[in-house]
Amino acid sequence: MPELLFERFINASGYGYGDKIPSSEIKDPSTDTHPGNDMRKSHEPGLSAAILAGGASSRFGTNKALALLDGVPLVARAAATLAQVSADVFVVANDPAPYVALGLRVFADPSPGFGPLSGLDGALAHARLESVFVTACDMPFVHAALVRELAQALGGYEAVMPESESGVEPLHAVYARSAAPKLRAAMQAGALRLRELPQTLRTRVLPLAWVKEQTGGLDPFANANTPSELARLAARAG
Repeated sequence: MPELLFERFINASGYGYGDKIPSSEIKDPSTDTHPGNDMRKSHEPGLSAAILAGGASSRFGTNKALALLDGVPLVARAAATLAQVSADVFVVANDPAPYVALGLRVFADPSPGFGPLSGLDGALAHARLESVFVTACDMPFVHAALVRELAQALGGYEAVMPESESGVEPLHAVYARSAAPKLRAAMQAGALRLRELPQTLRTRVLPLAWVKEQTGGLDPFANANTPSELARLAARAG
């Protein structure tokens, strides 16, 4: 791996952007044993998996996809977990270069002005299989077993979305690749926002109680928009 530089936690309560470590010291994400891992390690038939890393990270101050949690860049952590359930894992990003250097397959965000909807459009366009799980790079506790259950629940729907304490989660969901034309048409008409996806696509919503049963009460939707939020997640991961 090239000698890339990543951010590192100074201690459990602080985060230092000036403190750099070479990639040779980055932990191998395949050794991660967080509770979201699926020890079956068999790929779900017909399922691709995409990690969206196209955001500006304005609240974070630097590219949060490359920030470290337990020694692993967030995007690599998500990719390692998703590789347990999908043989087709890739990243959609504004700038592909950093992710190529991590050894990840990456595609450019096709329409950056549309925010995460563009990333979703890119995920559907580049998925090699019939459906694709889509998540954001700042969600470090992706739960592989939950992803598998979402994929199996798709059936004849265009999307399957889990419910969290905050509502339906369109960026932790499985989409049928066949939904791409409908999504793209709504985007181009300017008539679509992320939270409107459940009404735009033929969507199955899996309730919060079901999600908690699948995850044992863990929160796979926790995200890190700021360094302090990531520090709290690091304490939780430890």
